Amino acid sequence: MSTNPNEERDRRHELMKQHAAQLAEHFDNVQIFCNSLSADGAYTENYDHGLGNFYAHVGQVRDWLKYHDSVTHARALTDQEDKPEIGGDDGA
Repeated sequence: MSTNPNEERDRRHELMKQHAAQLAEHFDNVQIFCNSLSADGAYTENYDHGLGNFYAHVGQVRDWLKYHDSVTHARALTDQEDKPEIGGDDGA
């Protein structure tokens, strides 16, 4: 017996709302992002739910993105430094 995709989406969103409410008892700002592969595997379904100040959500996500962008950039630089130079100038 398969579940109606809309019912499953509603169930998942309700689950997120319940957990966000529990977390909001302890935090000023709660934002939950989740995703799941669709039942047929054709696409990714995105879910989100937040409680608290909208601008706090935006600021927190912006800070998170900046941090992870800088970590990714630093790793890329480190990876480049670790690789031997190919076809370097041999003075000829």
